[in-house]
Amino acid sequence: MFQQLPPAVKGILIANVLIFIATLSLGNLMYSWFSLWFIENPRFGYWQFISHMFMHGGFAHILFNMYALVAFGSPLERIWGRDKFLFFYFSAGLGAAFLHTAVNYYYFNDALDQLVLAGVSRFDLTEVLNSGTSLNTSYLAQYVPIEVAQQLQSAFYTPAVGASGAVYGVLVAFAFMYSEARLMLLFFRFRLRPNILCH
Repeated sequence: MFQQLPPAVKGILIANVLIFIATLSLGNLMYSWFSLWFIENPRFGYWQFISHMFMHGGFAHILFNMYALVAFGSPLERIWGRDKFLFFYFSAGLGAAFLHTAVNYYYFNDALDQLVLAGVSRFDLTEVLNSGTSLNTSYLAQYVPIEVAQQLQSAFYTPAVGASGAVYGVLVAFAFMYSEARLMLLFFRFRLRPNILCH
C-alpha cells in the first residue's frame, strides 16, 4: 500500500515521521527551533511558518494527521498532480499559520493593554517575558482578571505544532471534490455534503 501512494503524499509522510523520530530523541531542542512561536518571543524564526507543519505533539497527533493526509490527500494528488497538490497543501498550512499568528498577536496585545491600563509597567512585563521566566499570573490577577494574565502567558509561551492547518485544507478540498463520497467512521456511514457550508 505504501508503494502505491502518490509521490507528494509519500514525501510529506516520510518527512513527518522522520522529524517525529528526531523529536523523540532531541525533544525540547527540536520544539525550540522548529515550533511556531509568538512573533515577539525570542525563539521565533521565520522558517517556523513552514517547519512547524512537520512537528507534532505526540503519537496520536501525528497518527491522525498522517492518516488524514494519506486517506484524503492521495485522491486529490492523483487528480491535481504533484505540483498543484504541494502548492495547495503548503498554502493551506501557511494560511493557517498566519491566521494563528494574527489571532495570537491580537490576544497578546489585548491582554498587554489591559495590564498596562491597570497600572502594570509595559517595560517590566516585556522584560519578564523576554527573559523566559514564567509570569506570576497570581500576582497579575490583582490588576486584571486571572484569565487576562493567562491569555498573555499562553499567547507568548505556547508554540503551534502540527500539520493540522494543511490537513484541514486537504479535508475541505476533498469534501468539495468528492461531495458524494461515502465514508466509514466508527462503523457509521455518512456522506459528505459540503454545500451545507455555503448556506
